[in-house]
Amino acid sequence: MTEILLAVCCLTAGLCVGIKFSEKYTEKYKFYKSLCEFNEEFYSEVVFFRKGIRTLADRPYQSPPFEKLLKAFISKNQGSAAELSYPPFLNETQRAGLIAYFDALGKTDAATQSELYENSKKKFASELSVAENEQFRYSSVCRKTGLIVGLIVFVLIV
Repeated sequence: MTEILLAVCCLTAGLCVGIKFSEKYTEKYKFYKSLCEFNEEFYSEVVFFRKGIRTLADRPYQSPPFEKLLKAFISKNQGSAAELSYPPFLNETQRAGLIAYFDALGKTDAATQSELYENSKKKFASELSVAENEQFRYSSVCRKTGLIVGLIVFVLIV
């Protein structure tokens, strides 16, 4: 009886580890989806409403790391010494691109901001597409691998 209970625990642990590894890809997808949504909302704020970028920071987004990064950038642009913490799935070129994007927000006229939107839209859409493909491909692989490892341990114990 204890062997079966231990085997079920190993199976569950393997599945949980697989799910934990797959979260990285899901978080990356949600981050870029939130970034694309922010970019669209930013464009409508600049072109139509002209309220300012601070109103966008109060809106909810799908990705908590994106919300945290957005609020840190906005407070940094207002002069506070906010610490920027990037999600671990971003590489150096992606971080540099985000720094350049957020540093340019709200600092020029509407025409230049519209150009920034157009350029960023293409770049963020390609990053979102890559993140979506990675999530589709690797998150299911991670979950299945965790389940298989759990099953192997289950068979070895029983």
